Amino acid sequence: MRPEHTLLRIVRGKGGTVEAIEVADASRRVQRIATPRLVLACGAVETTRRPAGFTLDNTGLCQLD
Repeated sequence: MRPEHTLLRIVRGKGGTVEAIEVADASRRVQRIATPRLVLACGAVETTRRPAGFTLDNTGLCQLD
């Protein structure tokens, strides 16, 4: 991840492996970043925080308003 970016989506490729992630920066620009590996570390700190202009959909993923 990059500073000041929010993870929006983990993109699956063939066989369900991780192919890329989609992130949004502070200006709400969405970028897709290819990744051969992904380490997902979660914690309770700031779990409810999301940038202005984003809402959670019914799957728990952030979506642009």
